[in-house]
Parts: sequence; C-alpha cells; structure tokens
Amino acid sequence: MTPGRIFEVMFVLCVSFTQWSISISQCPKQFCTCTGKRVACVKHERHLRFIPSLPKHTEVLVFTGNFLPIISQETFRNISGLRLRELSLGGNKIRNISSDAFEVLKSLIFLDLSGNQFPVSILQESFHGLRHTKLKKLYLIEMALPDLPSDMFKHLQNVSTLHGISLNFNKLQNFVGSVFSVLKGLRYIGLNNNSITNVDFRGSNVEVIRFRSNKLKQVPVFCDETGRPLAPSLRVLDLGDNHISEINKLQFRGSCLPKLRNLTLDGNYFRTVPNNTFSDLPSLVRLSIKYLLSFKIVFETTCFNSSSLRLLYIANHMDMFPDQPVSLTPSSDYKNIFRFCRGLNVLDMTRIRLTTNDGVKLYELLRHLTNLTKLVLQSTSVLTLPEHLFSRMPFLAALHLDHCLLSQWRQGVFQNVSSIKTLYLDHNGIAIINQTSFPPELLRSLKHLSLFSNPFLCTCDLVWFSQWIKNNSKVLLLWPYNYKCKSPKEWAGKLLSEFSLSYSYCHPLSPYVIAAAATGAALALLFLVGGVVYRYRWHLKYYIYLMRAKKRGYEALSGDDDFIYDVFVAYHSDDRVWVISELIPCLEKKEKLRLCLQDRDFEVGKLIVDNITEKIHGSRKVLLLLSNNFIQSQWCKFEMTMAHARSVEEDRTSSLVVVVLGNIDTQNMCNSLHVLLKTTSFMEWSNEKSAKELFWKRLVASIKP
Repeated sequence: MTPGRIFEVMFVLCVSFTQWSISISQCPKQFCTCTGKRVACVKHERHLRFIPSLPKHTEVLVFTGNFLPIISQETFRNISGLRLRELSLGGNKIRNISSDAFEVLKSLIFLDLSGNQFPVSILQESFHGLRHTKLKKLYLIEMALPDLPSDMFKHLQNVSTLHGISLNFNKLQNFVGSVFSVLKGLRYIGLNNNSITNVDFRGSNVEVIRFRSNKLKQVPVFCDETGRPLAPSLRVLDLGDNHISEINKLQFRGSCLPKLRNLTLDGNYFRTVPNNTFSDLPSLVRLSIKYLLSFKIVFETTCFNSSSLRLLYIANHMDMFPDQPVSLTPSSDYKNIFRFCRGLNVLDMTRIRLTTNDGVKLYELLRHLTNLTKLVLQSTSVLTLPEHLFSRMPFLAALHLDHCLLSQWRQGVFQNVSSIKTLYLDHNGIAIINQTSFPPELLRSLKHLSLFSNPFLCTCDLVWFSQWIKNNSKVLLLWPYNYKCKSPKEWAGKLLSEFSLSYSYCHPLSPYVIAAAATGAALALLFLVGGVVYRYRWHLKYYIYLMRAKKRGYEALSGDDDFIYDVFVAYHSDDRVWVISELIPCLEKKEKLRLCLQDRDFEVGKLIVDNITEKIHGSRKVLLLLSNNFIQSQWCKFEMTMAHARSVEEDRTSSLVVVVLGNIDTQNMCNSLHVLLKTTSFMEWSNEKSAKELFWKRLVASIKP
C-alpha cells in the first residue's frame, strides 16, 4: 500500500471516530433534558419504551413515568458504559426485574424503584445484581409492599455502604427489626404512611426511624425483658400522626433510649402529658408535640422537665389559662411548666390561646426561659404584652407575634432589648407606630421587621413612622405593597408609601402666639360668641350631628335579621345605675330596642372573652359608655378594642356609637382611646333638661336603622 493510500485510510478512520465520539455525547432531546451530569426523561408513558444513549459524562439518570415492564441487562445496553451513580426508575409500570439486571451498573450509589408494583419475591431477587455495588440509598416508595420476608435483604448483606432505605406509602403492618439486621451499615429507615400496628426493634441498629401516619395505638417497646435496649443507637424517632392515646415516663426510659435526641409525637390522641415524661432521656434535644387530636389538652407542671432539651414545639388548639379553679387541675400549674427546662433555645407555642387582661400570666409563664433565641407566639390571641419579659432574654434573636390581637403595648415591653434581629407583628390591630413604640437600641438591631396587614391610622401620629421608613425600608418585609392606610377616609386604601403630611399641618401655631396677637376687640367678640355658643351648645351639637349624618347618608346593613340584639352595651359596673335608670327606660321600654347587657345577657359558665366576642358579633350596633372607670378596666378596654376592630373589618363606622358619660382624665387617655375619639363621632351626657332631650334624640337616631 502506497503512503498516499495509507494517509487516506487513516484520515477516514479519524473522521469516523470523531463522528462516533460526537454521537455518544449528544443528548436525546426528543425524550430527555440534559443538565450537566444529570439527564431527565420523564412522563412519556408508552411513547418511551427504552433507555436511549446518553452523554458519556452522565452520572444521574431520572427515567420516570415511562414504560419499562421488563428490566434486564438489555434494558441498560445503551448506558452500560457510563459511570452512572444515581438511577430513578419510578412509575415505569415494571412487572419483572431479572436477578442480574443491575450488575452492569457497578458505580450505582442511589436506586429508586418507587411507584412500581410487582411481587415482593421479584424485588428481593433483583437485589442480587446490586451485591457488588456501593449502594448508599434505596427508595421503595408506594409499591404496595406487604410485610417483608425475614431474608428480604440477603443479597445486600455485603453492601456495607447502604445506610438508608425508604419504604413510605406501602402496606406494611408489622415492623420487624431482624429483617434489616443483615444490613450492618443501615442507619435510616422511612416507614411513613403504612398500616403498621406492631413494632419489634429486636435485631435493628438504626439511628433514624420514622413511623409517621401509621396505626400505632401505643408507644413501641424499646427494652427487652432483661432491660437491655433494643435500639441502642436510635437518635431520631418520629411517631407523629398515629393513634397513640396515652404516654408516660415508663415508655421513655433513658436506659432504653440512651442516644435519642429528636422525638416527634405530633397529631396523636393523648390529652395529657404527665409529669417527668421525658426527664429520664439523657440526650433529648428536640421534642415536638404539635396539634394533638384531643380536647382539653393538659400539660402537667413538670411534663417538660429536661436539662438537655433545647427545642420544644407544642403548637396546639388549647387554652393555656383556662377560666376554672386551680383545684380542678392540681397537677397543672402554668407558672412552672417551663421552670424545669431552662435551657430551651427555641419554643413554638403557635395557636395556644394566651389571652390575658394585663399580661401578668404571660410573664409568669415565660419568665424562666432566659436562654431563648427564638420564640414563636403566632396566632395565640395575645392581647397585652407584659413589660420587662423580653429584657430577661438576652439571646432572643427571633420573635413571632403575628396574627394576634395586639393594637398597642406599653413603653417598657421592648425596653433594654437589643438582641432581636427578626420581629413579626403582622396581621394584628396596630394602628399607630411612633417614637415610643420601639426603643432606639431595638431599631438599630433589627434586620427584619414585619408589620404588614395592620390597620394603619394615617394621621399626624404616624408621620414619625413614615419618616423612619424612608431610611429603613429594607428592614420591612413585603414593603411597600402590603402596607396600607385603613383610615381616615381620605387615605383609606392608599399605600403607606404614598402617605405624607406637612410639618405645618401637624404642628400648628401655638395658641399662646395667637392669643398674644389678638386685639382687645377680637377678645371681646370671642367672649360674646363664646357666651352664645355656650348658651345654645346642645342645639349646635345636635345640628352638627344632623349635618354629619346627612353627609354620610344612609348605610344599609346587610343581614339585619341575623342579629340577636339591636345594641350591645359596653359599660363599667360602676355605671350600672345610669344604665338601669336612664338607658333601659328610654331604649328598651320606650323605643322597644333589644339591648345586650353583660349583667343580664352573658351566658353563665362561658369564657368572658367568648361572651364578649359572640355578643358583639350578634348585635347590630355597639354602644360604648365611656367613663374614667371604663378606661381603667382591662375588660372594658377589650370590649372597646373588639368593637373598634369590628367596625374596621366591616368598614362601617356607623355600627359603633360612643357616649361620654363624663370628663375623661388626661392620664386615662391611652392610644386606643385617642384613635377611637379621632375616628368616631361621639355624644356627651349632661344632666341639664334641654341637653337631655337633644341627647336622647341623637342617640335614638344613631341606633335605629
């Protein structure tokens, strides 16, 4: 062969090799998506019946939702030369797998056969082809597997790398630890969503096991008859969403569970967590007892006694401060529930009702937890925050107070608090944020502040906050579109970012300056006009009222027939004489209106909070009888808050009628009363005969539809 001929042959071979190299590196885009070393060929059903050739660098293949009824070595012919590490074959309608099918996949460390249903004997024999791999994870989810035979994993006994098996969503009724005993490296077993009723840990040495959503009626046994632990290495145990009706200390002995760190008991049926239930577990760090399915849940006084516990999740639908004599629940003392777990770093009490008049009980409940870094009180109906509580928590970094009933708080609540980085106060009834709401040291430390979905009162009282936002908007979560003005009318519905009032508007000239500039003639005229106004003050107030009513127009109340009462009357007990002698004769006897009075119409045995809430929502209108006694009463303040909140929610200020029975002292003018009197028209009671007549005309006109 001549040199020219040799060169020609070599050139042809080189070109052919190059074309072959390119072809094996191409992605089969008709069926698959290739991203780096990962290829996904999914949901082609019967249109894809084979595994195509893949790029030579492929290490992960997701081949799911196709049609591979028979799996053999021939199935992997196009990918046998790859160093495939992860293979998902879920939902391919597999009916049979040959015992040597996986032998060509020497590098496999993850195999997922989920969503295929075939006899367990075939599955068992298919493991024969994996005996020489370094498999780490095996997923057998939703395969309708019954109880496994004792030699289920005999072919994998030499695969020491296998540390995790998921058997979720199958039909297992029994867990037998000895089935997994040949898997010496096994550390994790997932058994969620089966029908397991019996558990035998003998022979297992797992560290993590999850039994969530099974049919267990009692806590499994963790020691044999001699007291030796059956699961000595167990660190994580999930028993959530089962049918467990009782727990006690004997079920969680430290000698049986010496290494248990994470315990979950959510969604079960027991109603009492007895004293010292977990106190014997030496390594317990995380405990979750959320959303139990029983009524009247009871946490006994020392139920959380644990020196090692750091994370506690107890979100439940329950009342932490029930209105019943302490003698009825002698084993439950809320003041000391957290006294014996002072090392807690995280506490989640979502949805536990924590409503109190003055916040004292809330302070007594949480005062022992000085090491908290995260406190979640979301949806707990907190009405009042106690002073000096959060200053006892020097490490507190995240505080969740969203979805509560907060409208304001005392100046000392956040005093000397500088550790909080994240503060959630959204979905409350907060109308005003001013300079006294948060101390400077707290504002400097905050990285995230959530105040959206609050009914902001866009008046001069909110100017400071709007100015602060301009320099700190990055701190506010969901700013600006979730921050809107609720009132007054000219700003209602507008974004808080658009709110602006001038300095001169909010800081009018001092009356002393005006008085100094006034002339003697003007003063005389003022005295004259003042005398006339005073003489006819009640007539003027009545005419002003009529003009306002005419301007507002008639507001139709939808569903009036659904109301039990015409008027809910909120008053202090010291004003009862006025109610009986003046109000009832006029409104009930003369005008035939149905009044709701706390002394007469509240249901005996029902919580005061529930009585107030139900009666207010069952009344067409709410009548507030304001006095110094009223403002000083926490329950009266609560009635005022609920009535104002109702009028804001329904966007009907006419549903709220305010009567001032006497002069309100300056020291009793709180923020909420200040907001109420600014946004709601009110009437004043007087004992003068002419004033009385006009008063009753105004009141009846305000109440009657």
